[in-house]
Amino acid sequence: MLEKPFKFLGKISYSVYLLHGVTFTLMQMHIFRPHLKGMNIAPAEFALYFIAPTVIALAWVTHKYFEQHFIGLGKQNSKQPPPSET
Repeated sequence: MLEKPFKFLGKISYSVYLLHGVTFTLMQMHIFRPHLKGMNIAPAEFALYFIAPTVIALAWVTHKYFEQHFIGLGKQNSKQPPPSET
């Protein structure tokens, strides 16, 4: 039952790792502080309900359009024989 979500998170985990810090900082500076500070929302709730879904969505896009492309290029290059030394 939980296998698919965990496999999905495993696939995008490197992108999550790369994007979470930048996304957290930018969203905190530009959304949380100026717009939501007067509201009764805790920083942890902001992170859970706004930042986490944003990071997961960005990580999925990054994985789909960048990582997979370069993984394919790496596989193509690894199939070619190494250049001979002369």
